[in-house]
Amino acid sequence: MKQLAYILLAGFLLTACQEKPIPTYPIEKGTFTQSFVETGELAAINTWSYMMPRFGRYWYEMKIIGLLEHGAEVKAGDSIIQLDPSQVNKMILDLKQNLETEEANLEKMLVNQKNSLQEMETTLKNEEASFALRKLSMESSRFESERIRTIRDLEFKQAQIQYN
Repeated sequence: MKQLAYILLAGFLLTACQEKPIPTYPIEKGTFTQSFVETGELAAINTWSYMMPRFGRYWYEMKIIGLLEHGAEVKAGDSIIQLDPSQVNKMILDLKQNLETEEANLEKMLVNQKNSLQEMETTLKNEEASFALRKLSMESSRFESERIRTIRDLEFKQAQIQYN
């Protein structure tokens, strides 16, 4: 058995020691072309960040419905993204309704103010007329008795206080 193992070992060693042929290629004159495939990320030299204005309560949930293709060149004024305008339109509609409501409230307040002014002017005219009547009554009472003159004098003083 040992002899068989030695024979096998000798057979392996003899076959392993053989020379392997080196591949050779004929030399030709021409252009040398070699290509490389690399992966990684490119970074732009000039970048700009765009902050979206805050429209409404859920401005951060606006949906993108259009986006410029990756790698496309853009010029000043080109659109790079298109957002769903429904949220902005809804906000504009709400603001218009709020404006109309506030304009109606303003109109109502102006009418109320005008009515209050007219009431105050009427009250002033009434007080002026009442004052003039008390004054006339006091002047006409100089031929009356002392008691009536005192009453008219007190009424005139009361009208003076109310008028002022």
